[in-house]
Amino acid sequence: MFNNRKTSSEINKEILTNQLCLIQYKNTTIFENDSLFVLSPSVQNKQKWFDIREVNINKIDKSKKAYLIIRFFSQFIIINLYEFIEKMICGYESNITKNSGIHWKFVIKNNCIINKKSKSKIIINIVDNHELIL
Repeated sequence: MFNNRKTSSEINKEILTNQLCLIQYKNTTIFENDSLFVLSPSVQNKQKWFDIREVNINKIDKSKKAYLIIRFFSQFIIINLYEFIEKMICGYESNITKNSGIHWKFVIKNNCIINKKSKSKIIINIVDNHELIL
């Protein structure tokens, strides 16, 4: 759908900043306010894949509620970030590349997120912006 990385990373970002009152940390997938920490990758590709980088996980403020909010085309997938890390990242082998560093790759398929290496799965619900409440 979108081939331009900058364009795809901008999709539905205004929902996070305006509707949820989150502030983006530099040019990352991290958004937060006084009480919330959010990782929000954008999935705008035919293969429906995204990655989570260790450098971003290391920035989690554990005193806040934390969510993974995937901007999935025009909709959203919301998951408790602590549970996602425990079920889909901890103990599983990561990928390492020069540009991304340590990261884990995932694909969205049949109402699940699947770790591309370990094949572990987590069931998801897809919502629109009106249902996106934290």
